[in-house]
Amino acid sequence: MTFYCPRDYKNGKYYFNKYVDTDLMIMIPMIIFGTFLSVISLSFMTQRNFALSMLGLSFGILTIGITLILFMPYKIYHNILNRLLVEINFQLKQKDFLWYGYDFNNYEEI
Repeated sequence: MTFYCPRDYKNGKYYFNKYVDTDLMIMIPMIIFGTFLSVISLSFMTQRNFALSMLGLSFGILTIGITLILFMPYKIYHNILNRLLVEINFQLKQKDFLWYGYDFNNYEEI
């Protein structure tokens, strides 16, 4: 069996045994914004601005959905957002490859 983390890794520094401080600092305002936008767009819905209200409602629901998906637990990473940040850092990091072999200009082994 392979264990990726200690047995009690979710105890102590996590809120609701699931979220860290930065998760809550991102998730709560985004959910409040999406809910506020959805409610406001529904309350201003009339015959004239139906398309605009539906656009606001769709954007609000999409914001809430994407936020909840990003903070779902994911394998050995904390959540999907953490996995995306690790991938971005890996792709943007300067990679240096050390060359071992023969230098064909002077035929000496490096």
